[in-house]
Amino acid sequence: MNNTPLSLSLAKLKGHVERERHCTGSLARRRTIQGERHCRIKGNGSQVASWDHHSSQGATLRRDGTFKAGCRPFIVLDGTFLKGYFGGQLLTAVGQDANNQLFPIAYGVVDAETRENWRFFLEELHTDIGDYNENGWVFMFDQQKGLIPALQDVMPGVKHRFCCMHMWRNLNKRWKDKELKGAFWQYAKATTDQEFKDAMANVKRINKQAWEYLDKFEQEQWSRSKFSEWPKVDSLTSNNCESFNSTIVGLREKSILTMLEELRFYIMKTMATHKDALMAYTGHIAPIQVSRLEKEKNKLTTGRHSGVVMMNITNLKSESGNIESG
Repeated sequence: MNNTPLSLSLAKLKGHVERERHCTGSLARRRTIQGERHCRIKGNGSQVASWDHHSSQGATLRRDGTFKAGCRPFIVLDGTFLKGYFGGQLLTAVGQDANNQLFPIAYGVVDAETRENWRFFLEELHTDIGDYNENGWVFMFDQQKGLIPALQDVMPGVKHRFCCMHMWRNLNKRWKDKELKGAFWQYAKATTDQEFKDAMANVKRINKQAWEYLDKFEQEQWSRSKFSEWPKVDSLTSNNCESFNSTIVGLREKSILTMLEELRFYIMKTMATHKDALMAYTGHIAPIQVSRLEKEKNKLTTGRHSGVVMMNITNLKSESGNIESG
């Protein structure tokens, strides 16, 4: 019998974890039971829809790259409960490539969403993807328990956004009002400071307490009017992780090792499918962005804008690959 962790008894495995992870007591015991809590996922396909911060919208198509080289610097964090015998939580970090496809970056199993567990997950993630100051990572999440302080522990001052759907649900629990709902989304979707101020005044008119609740959040954390242009993403919700979690809902009922193995297989298959879909594509702009350009062009042909602008948009796709859209 060799000396690998898989061949050790539980007591010896606990000792192995203590030595390797430099931890003792309940922390070592928990990490022993959970096994390796972090699984790094990197794209290795030759066809990756690649984000490019030098472009206007970051949607060029490159033929190489991992997550760092091929995706936008925008990461959604989330935790979802496991339904198996041992319970626990599955922590996930999901990115998005230039073709708006989900790119699972990392996932891990922990006993609960705590500051300590989130810190461990984020430390491993940060080691894997590189320094947040150098790479300009921007995070989005649902204000999970312990996540905000853990993120500041690991990456002090890092840019982050809150999921507006989660904010709305919290708001709706306290004040159910259809007019307030419309005003809230006007708030979030505002693209200029003036639009934001107008929406703020509207919310204050409808419900002053709701306005006071929303006023506690920084404008750049949930309104497009102050979003950083760097990641080329204007998403208001954490749909990336929500979509991923809903897709794997059946796996969350299985034992931890079985779930992790099937999750690994699912991610590999999904990435291979995305790669195959782009193998024959020869354009410089990602397909989903070409589709968006076509929709905008069709709007213009209906006479909603001037013919000069229509001509500029029409010519956009035919010009060199130096012009991109996100």
